[in-house]
Amino acid sequence: MVWSCFWGKQRGPQVTARVYRDLLRRWLLPVLEDVRAALGNPLFQQDNARIHTAKLMLSFFERYAIPLESHPAYSPDLNPIEHAWTLLKRQLRADYPDLINYPGGPRR
Repeated sequence: MVWSCFWGKQRGPQVTARVYRDLLRRWLLPVLEDVRAALGNPLFQQDNARIHTAKLMLSFFERYAIPLESHPAYSPDLNPIEHAWTLLKRQLRADYPDLINYPGGPRR
């Protein structure tokens, strides 16, 4: 499973479940211990991206007893910007009809 991002005309790095696990191991676990000491066991929230639901990740959360918050895919509750995507997509389709909805990306 791979996760990536983009901004403008640039792509971000691709991240595998293994890299995501290693990032959480390095950065989340120390913070999690502090949170647990102060507040108890919090729920960890993420969306249903494949990298988040990979068996490797589910076993990571189970190993460290990190409870996961259940969220449906594309949940607007997960990220407030989700409410704006419909309006943004509608405007992009109106402004750039030749670039939107092409399976291979922008037409040249």
